[in-house]
Amino acid sequence: MSLNLKPAKPGSYEGKRDSLTVETWLYQVEQYLALVQIGAPSTPINDVTKISYASSLFTQTAATWWYMLVQGGNVPGNWEAFKIAVRTEFVPQDSSRRARDRLRKLYQKKSVASYIAEFRNIALTIPGITEEEQLDRFCEGLKPEIKLEVLKSNVNKMNEAVRVALNVDSALYGIRTDVRFRNGFQSADGAGASPTPMEIGNVQSSRKYPRKQRSNNGSGMISRNRRQQDLDNGSCFVCHKKGCRARFHDVSGKKPQTNTSEVMNSDNDIEESGDQEN
Repeated sequence: MSLNLKPAKPGSYEGKRDSLTVETWLYQVEQYLALVQIGAPSTPINDVTKISYASSLFTQTAATWWYMLVQGGNVPGNWEAFKIAVRTEFVPQDSSRRARDRLRKLYQKKSVASYIAEFRNIALTIPGITEEEQLDRFCEGLKPEIKLEVLKSNVNKMNEAVRVALNVDSALYGIRTDVRFRNGFQSADGAGASPTPMEIGNVQSSRKYPRKQRSNNGSGMISRNRRQQDLDNGSCFVCHKKGCRARFHDVSGKKPQTNTSEVMNSDNDIEESGDQEN
């Protein structure tokens, strides 16, 4: 029974000298050839055909390199030899050592998902890395609270550790989100959200000066420049007249009738307090 499979063809390879790029490309070619073989079991794909197809995807630097091999009669005889030849030519000599250094210095900074993606990309470029080594390095790079839960689960497989870490990260994120919502900063569905907290300076200013008194230009707040000007001129913050004080105005902004002696006594009190401060 043949299957009518039409798998996506792998992309071309231009000769980039990068371990991850080389390994990913070889894997895609192998996956494509395997699916094609499943779809046509009566026509086996031998190593010569595999090499011919893979080499047809070479472009630029890789195509030049392959042309020189063909001209010199140094074409690999089987598929495994072909992969070794590609790795030898395009994977840097110290790529494995550098990849291990990167894996040792890798730590989770954001989500577990992003950490897993970066971890796998690096591990893929380390030939012969064992699952035990991957599991140990993976746990060491996790955030402390997530690492603790993974170790407590006593897993011994990499995929199990990944599953536990993702579940713990999801649960912790939900808890942090709930706490933030309960503190009144935001509501998950927009319902029942607490008001956005006002800045301390605005709260204090609104308590000291009622909105109608503070309103100078319709915005509800006295401009910083006008207020400083009133302060320099000894003017009132409400009516901007010299010798008057904002406390003599009621909430509506009107100046009530005040005994002259009281005003003078109040002014004397202000001047005396200013002398003491100076």
